Amino acid sequence: MSMSVELSAMPEWLQSAFATRGFTQPTPIQTAVLDPELRGRDLRIASATGSGKTIALSAVLGETLFSSEPADRVPSTDRHAEGRPRVLIVAPTRELALQLAKELRTLYGPHGHRVALVLGGGSYRQECAALRACPSVLVATPGRLVDHMQRGQVHLDAVAAVALDEADQLLALGFQEELDTILAACPDQRRTIMVSATFRGPVKALAQRHQRDALRVEGTPVDAPHADIDHVGHVVQPDDQLAAITNLLLMAGEARSLIFVATRAQVADLARTLAQRGFAVGSLSGDMAQPERARALEAFRAGRVRTLVATDVAARGLDVDGIRMVLHASPPRDIEALIHRSGRTGRAGNRGRSVQLLSPSSVRRVRRMFEQAGLSLSISPVPGPDAIERAHASRWAERLEAPRGAREQGQARALLQTLLTRFDTEVLLERLVAELRGTLPCEPAVIQPVMAREPRPTSGRGSRVAPSPGQFALFEVTYGTAAGATPQRVMAIVCRRGRVQRKHIGHIQVADGVTLVEIDRRVAGAFARAAARPDARDRDVRIRPARPDVRGRGSKRERPRSHGHRPPRRRALARDTCG
Repeated sequence: MSMSVELSAMPEWLQSAFATRGFTQPTPIQTAVLDPELRGRDLRIASATGSGKTIALSAVLGETLFSSEPADRVPSTDRHAEGRPRVLIVAPTRELALQLAKELRTLYGPHGHRVALVLGGGSYRQECAALRACPSVLVATPGRLVDHMQRGQVHLDAVAAVALDEADQLLALGFQEELDTILAACPDQRRTIMVSATFRGPVKALAQRHQRDALRVEGTPVDAPHADIDHVGHVVQPDDQLAAITNLLLMAGEARSLIFVATRAQVADLARTLAQRGFAVGSLSGDMAQPERARALEAFRAGRVRTLVATDVAARGLDVDGIRMVLHASPPRDIEALIHRSGRTGRAGNRGRSVQLLSPSSVRRVRRMFEQAGLSLSISPVPGPDAIERAHASRWAERLEAPRGAREQGQARALLQTLLTRFDTEVLLERLVAELRGTLPCEPAVIQPVMAREPRPTSGRGSRVAPSPGQFALFEVTYGTAAGATPQRVMAIVCRRGRVQRKHIGHIQVADGVTLVEIDRRVAGAFARAAARPDARDRDVRIRPARPDVRGRGSKRERPRSHGHRPPRRRALARDTCG
């Protein structure tokens, strides 16, 4: 369904919520659920991360909530007894439950409706006190809700509307029995809303058991590509993964970064190691107590922690503004995980960066996943020391260019005069620059480039028999990212200068000052002769056979050393099930 909804046509409470946030118009999913034809119906809502689903769900549940008097305007003898909410929302994780409760309190609180929250790891005493206050809305995780029901603290016989947020994740986490118990305790004549990335398999079966004549509502497709995210892949050997993470964080500077790993043990291990290297890092995993998780999230939101390491499950519902980089230290399991993880960045009109750390053996699988998701993945080397130093210098230049107040400038001049009495001007500048360089948490590492193999057609119309790995010759092109090189631009130069076709070219790896290109050995000789001729269109670009040791790992030559101390090798982050 599609329609146009003006703010003036919305319920008054929702208009005030939009005005408070500065929204000028609803998102597609918010527009869809406000269709008058859906009023009172059971719904199956599907929409992408960051599409405004929370406000859309709040709008749907608000129809039930605002159809009666606000809770604190009704005498206590006339309203529901303690622990008997009118609206119930069930979420799969503590973080998502906390986010929902915060949003609903902001939306419903000014209109007299109390929102209670019960979740695993929370304080029973505080939760019981909140339930005794007769909330009209209850947000809960399933295990803790069933616990309160068994203790007689919560009764669901007055629920008029129940919502299962991220229903697919509720089932994936093993809450089938709890959900059946919760929904069976609600009245038959209730409204049931399900929000899910998919309505197939177990989710569809759950919906069919507990919904009546439900309608499907879609906003932005769940697997729609996010236009504000740049997807980048770095191919590294397992032994270099920790060094790659370090370099990427150094490149990011003070920007807020979120790192995904596969297990709880990896969260603790990586967070501890990064802290030892000088990074302001926090962690988020399923085995942490709720107060500890809340402190980690608050530190991340406030900027006291610039990097957060998390598992997929722990980061469900994570809504933090200003995350500039999502780093997949462990590749996502599937397209849904890829979209969910990447969707933590590139929000609110800001550009984001999603970075995949790939082993040589995982490149083909991840590329196929990106193709199925309709996303483009650009492969490039991990930033090296030179690129990190330039980025660091650029950030300091921006700080120095920032305007200063008169008092601050006066204090700076006084300090400068004092320093000039003790140091020669050139020596002073050298010392100051050395101090600025020393503000990096640790030394960047030199990481050998790895050539990733791409899948090639083997037969069929319009295809050819692919050469084996030994049938490629490697060439260097003196044209890198510092001069604006991209794989597409290098491809055009190589084809024109070497007089070859695209089918003769293997992998292209663009580095800072040079690009490595694979050429089919069957045409490599003719290619080398043709490419060696000067070309007026790109006089400074030279194409020549690569040094024998450039592949790095296959060479017996000693690997280049870092300019600083290189820590001992650590075991690679395992790629097993999510924690």
